[in-house]
Amino acid sequence: MRYLEHFSFRVTQATNGDELLEAVARVPPHVILTEVALPHMGAQRLAQWLENKPFPLSTMLDEVRRVLRRQ
Repeated sequence: MRYLEHFSFRVTQATNGDELLEAVARVPPHVILTEVALPHMGAQRLAQWLENKPFPLSTMLDEVRRVLRRQ
């Protein structure tokens, strides 16, 4: 992460799938780097979720709310 910031990339970090969805909802990223085993969300589910973009803002907010309700 520090290396990317050193080269003037804006970096946001998430420790699990729920945080990742929140971060994507706030500021849609150009690139997502993730581990295959992301807590609270497998890589395949993440890929499917991201594959469905673009989608209406209301759909994205509904998904984020759904995830937050599970906590």
